[in-house]
Amino acid sequence: MPPASWSGADDQVVWAALGNQPRGGSGKLVSSDRVNALVHGLASRFGRTDSAITSRLRHLDDPTHSAYARLHGAAPPPNRQRHITAPSGSSEAPLPLHPMFAPKPAAGTGIAPPPPADLNAGQRDCFGRVCS
Repeated sequence: MPPASWSGADDQVVWAALGNQPRGGSGKLVSSDRVNALVHGLASRFGRTDSAITSRLRHLDDPTHSAYARLHGAAPPPNRQRHITAPSGSSEAPLPLHPMFAPKPAAGTGIAPPPPADLNAGQRDCFGRVCS
């Protein structure tokens, strides 16, 4: 059975985790061990494939897509630096998955993981709204 449709809260979690990650010239995420771990963690959390997560991020980046309008409204997303880094398989050590990628707690428990320390203020605010 395929996963349910993406909710606005799901989009906010994907954006909070990956929205500030660099994109290559084609708009795809620049691959690194850290980015791959983030994508895989989100895929596990939502019961989807890694490709589904990266596809959703492309929709959230696309001003012509309804997911973009729901997440960003009329304002475009902030500009991010586009650059190419070392190919995947580099010597970069893989990072452990952050608790935000743990399975969702049972509804009504009030348990939410702490936001990652490397989020900017807007992302922390979004994370707080989604996880509270």
